[in-house]
Amino acid sequence: MGVTVEDDGMNMDELEEVLKNNDGVKMIYTIPTFQNPTGTTMPLEKRKRLIELANKYDVLILEDNPYGDLRFSGEDVPTVKSLDTEGRVIYAGSFSKILSPGMRLGYIVAPAPLAEKIEMLKQVNDVHTPMLTQLMCVEFMKKYDIDKYIAKNCDLYGKKCAKMVEAMEKYFPQGKVKWVVPEGGIFLWCECPTITDIAPIVDKCLEKKVAIVPGSNFATDIYAPSNMFRLNYSSATLENIEEGVRRIGEVLNEML
Repeated sequence: MGVTVEDDGMNMDELEEVLKNNDGVKMIYTIPTFQNPTGTTMPLEKRKRLIELANKYDVLILEDNPYGDLRFSGEDVPTVKSLDTEGRVIYAGSFSKILSPGMRLGYIVAPAPLAEKIEMLKQVNDVHTPMLTQLMCVEFMKKYDIDKYIAKNCDLYGKKCAKMVEAMEKYFPQGKVKWVVPEGGIFLWCECPTITDIAPIVDKCLEKKVAIVPGSNFATDIYAPSNMFRLNYSSATLENIEEGVRRIGEVLNEML
């Protein structure tokens, strides 16, 4: 079951209603920092409330934080894990977003008994994470300053995000599209309030060789229509960002 994501992250009142009325809930999954797909970041007060609710209703929290290091504006917010006093937060990170997209390598921070069970389940599912990628990651961190490498990427992503926002303001139909400007991460989230289904626009964009991801892909009901879509600026050049947004703008101006 899902909980609504507001402009500042998960709706805590709605979350409490879910926990109060559903005895079977065992875990809360959240991406509190630069959430995928919305790019929103949960403020400290909401994070504290999240911990309080987990403690009150005796559930675990899975804090998925693959994008948290990719901040290019604003102030850092403490992780949910850092607020945990009862050992009920499982923290998950990824090297694929901060080191190499092709290196599908992640890590968790969790109480030892829980980590052992997760390790066992992972081995059942995929035998093991390849040793080669683990060794590559270790060698990189031995030889190079990964924090400096991350800072370089943050600077680059900040420029790309600014370029995409600038192009959207230039090419998208005024008043017909709303979006969230993130302080980090790799996504921009857009909403078209005047329509109910983005699917025809997705198809038309593909005809112009541009892919946007429909909001339904991220919903608890993937078959329900959505008027939202996600853009990504991490891998495209500044020139391609401009051209891609221009093409999307053509479709939006035509169909909205």
